[in-house]
Amino acid sequence: SNYCQTQSPAGKQALRLNMDETAICLFQGGGKGNVFLAKTDPAAVQNIPRGRRRTYITHVAFICDNPAIQAVLPQVLIANEHTLKAGQFAALRSACPPNVWLLRRKSAWVDGPLCAWIVRRLAAALAPYMADFQPLLLFDAARPHVPYVVFDACARVGVWPILVPAKMTWLL
Repeated sequence: SNYCQTQSPAGKQALRLNMDETAICLFQGGGKGNVFLAKTDPAAVQNIPRGRRRTYITHVAFICDNPAIQAVLPQVLIANEHTLKAGQFAALRSACPPNVWLLRRKSAWVDGPLCAWIVRRLAAALAPYMADFQPLLLFDAARPHVPYVVFDACARVGVWPILVPAKMTWLL
């Protein structure tokens, strides 16, 4: 990372970005928590089937060290076809801000081609800033991040990838 920062082209400032994804459970209940209801209140007990407790969407997030650019970075939400029904999709997608991408796919998991697509969305968002900044994209060594198509996408759009070794993302 330090080396890449020193290699930024003349007149360009390094823009440090981090990409990561997390699973978001659609049912946030279960276990002990701070629920302040009387035990006699019927709302105090939630009987949620196991399938719903295991229903997740994926959030691929970007964060950077420039607040003005942060506001335009893409945020990607991925749901599978069972979680997000076709009838709900159009309304939800139209309600999203311009930098939020809602995807309905066969699987909510990120794979290499999808990760490459996400890198291209990042580049599109950064296009107005490319004359002044050299994007340095830090991401972990998860299997979907490291196929050739991801590094090829980075090279094509002028984003310098920086791979964070396994078990080291806590340093970010």
